[in-house]
Amino acid sequence: MGAHVLSIVIAFLAFSMLDLGKAFQKVGLAAMSRSRTRGTGIWLVASVATSASSFLILYAVSLGSVLIVGSMAGTGLAAVTILSVLMMKEPVRPREILGVACIMAAPFLLASVYREPPATRLIIEHLFYFLGTVLAVFTLLILTFRMREELLGILLAGGAGTLGGFVILFQKISTTAIGRSASFLPASDSIPRTASLLESPLLPRLVHVFANPYAAAWIVLSLLSTFVLQLSYKHGEAIRLIPSFNSAYILIPIVGGVLIFREPLHPLQWAGVFLIFCGVSVLTFGKSRQTGRALGEPVTQDKDGAGGR
Repeated sequence: MGAHVLSIVIAFLAFSMLDLGKAFQKVGLAAMSRSRTRGTGIWLVASVATSASSFLILYAVSLGSVLIVGSMAGTGLAAVTILSVLMMKEPVRPREILGVACIMAAPFLLASVYREPPATRLIIEHLFYFLGTVLAVFTLLILTFRMREELLGILLAGGAGTLGGFVILFQKISTTAIGRSASFLPASDSIPRTASLLESPLLPRLVHVFANPYAAAWIVLSLLSTFVLQLSYKHGEAIRLIPSFNSAYILIPIVGGVLIFREPLHPLQWAGVFLIFCGVSVLTFGKSRQTGRALGEPVTQDKDGAGGR
């Protein structure tokens, strides 16, 4: 199995673990009102899963394309949708079949053709210009629409997804020779900073991957993304905010992969990226009330007495 194929498999597992972990965090919080011990246990296991997924994503991005790994961020929704259907014991709707089918087909297209990125010099400053520009735009929009509650929640969720997308870009930098050359640790004979990560021993590899400012940056961005996403939940329902989060989370690594890392994609791979966007859109914008309930969201009563949120 080639490294780029392995990176796609690991990314699929990582993002499935991440989204399932988030879903069970909500289930655990909801269960605490009935049984604090059971609810806390579910929440702790889910939190460990979400944390572990970050390291799997780091490994995936060290093996392959940041653009492809980033575009895989929406694949976890397929696992969440399947879980919610199983929990609610409902018939599978055509919309769910279509969304899951699009997402599951995409990795095969992404892995079908692989082209090495050109050996161009990476200009790190461009990554920071990109980060600063995007965050400035989101900050301006949030300040402009801060009095419109529903729109504010969507913008905050999009900002959280943007921060999450930049996590993947900084993870990629932290695993490269450029990232490791900025290590806080002195270079050692066991792992020269210009050596390939795949050719070095595991423990020294991990030490040098995390002992540089780019690793510190993605850890901080990851924490900020989690905080902003939780903040967005105070201004809207999760079922309406997750599409904004996922779209930004996928889009940022794609744009960064093209503009900063100069990563080429074959037309078949672009088709795979398009399928993921289609699958995410179908699943998130068409989620039923029952799906939200399966993931622990509260249910209110509409004016006509039907269940809603």
